[in-house]
Amino acid sequence: MIGRTIEVEKLKSALSLKKSSFIAVTGRRRVGKTYLVDSILKEHYCFSMTGIQNGDKSTQLFNFSV
Repeated sequence: MIGRTIEVEKLKSALSLKKSSFIAVTGRRRVGKTYLVDSILKEHYCFSMTGIQNGDKSTQLFNFSV
């Protein structure tokens, strides 16, 4: 992963903790946030959620419930 050394290390260090972690990944669209997280953490997922850009509250809640 080119140019993501710091982000990769932060995600991997969260894996080494003996407790749960909440990690919010934010940034512009189409820069590889989901790819970054999936490539490091996919085999460790219990739950994953991706929001809808510019979605109102009811749309986000519906997306969460499906």
